Amino acid sequence: MTPHTSNRRSFLPIRLPRQGCINTVGLILLIATSAVYAQPKIQKGDYLGITVIGYPSFNRQVRVEDNGTILYPYFQDVPVIGLSPVELQTALLQLLQKYLENPAVLVEILEYYTVKVQVLGQVRTPGVIEVPVDLDVQSAISLAGGATPLADLSEVKVLRPAGNASRAWEELQADVSMFMLTGDLSKLPRLKEGDIVVVPGVGTDAYVLVLGEVVKPGEYIPLPQSTLLQSILMAGGATDNANLKKVKLIHRIAPGTSESFEINLKRLIDSEEFDRIPLVAGGDVVVVPGKNTVLSLDNMRDLVRDIYVLVALYVIYIRLD
Repeated sequence: MTPHTSNRRSFLPIRLPRQGCINTVGLILLIATSAVYAQPKIQKGDYLGITVIGYPSFNRQVRVEDNGTILYPYFQDVPVIGLSPVELQTALLQLLQKYLENPAVLVEILEYYTVKVQVLGQVRTPGVIEVPVDLDVQSAISLAGGATPLADLSEVKVLRPAGNASRAWEELQADVSMFMLTGDLSKLPRLKEGDIVVVPGVGTDAYVLVLGEVVKPGEYIPLPQSTLLQSILMAGGATDNANLKKVKLIHRIAPGTSESFEINLKRLIDSEEFDRIPLVAGGDVVVVPGKNTVLSLDNMRDLVRDIYVLVALYVIYIRLD
């Protein structure tokens, strides 16, 4: 762990005399005044621990950003630099009382908070980064510049040192794609000191090939549970000449083996039967054919142009004659 370079404490201890040489009112004032003035002031770069007793979903460990704010629900735009932990507690309490029943808020300045981890593979800036303790895998990937287009986020791994004596590793699976689809936090392991996050690349069998009358034909990586329609939309959508009544899906069963389906996608969209649109997977091919109309818009333009040329040539021929 990397220590947060601060020797400040949230409270200074107060020792009481054995015999009552101070009256009760004076003692209360002394304690209250000492507690207020002993409070450190929150500064830029501080790490804060916020605990809401009875409401664990509101517990956070946050960093004071350069603009003086913290990433906390309903409180993102409020500057906290210069406040004491008690003053921030009071402000948060007043806010959370609008949403929670009888909340109790505790704020402390954390002295040990960050750890060093490595993020390798298909990220834009691989290497060692310093992250908050218990940060999730997806956030670490974002801090490393984000995943590249070739990243396979369904196969991310976290390698964790298994012991000090040998360089043995415990391997944790992190299906970031499934988390993005379901919001299941169990798919995102929390990081510890010395962890290595490995983001692998996708193989050629992970792509869906979209051909024919789409704006941008090519290979696309489908998300989990992606449908035929979503693949076409990833390719920029269908062109004006697309025949969505006869879309072909070639589904790979095994290497060298496939089966073909013809889908009336227009009917399924018009009838809002989206749950009946087939799913696609890596290795599939989607073909969007063109309309079989003889006089399509493009054909009409070509025909008008050809007629114009013929008429012009005829006029020239008559004049020459």
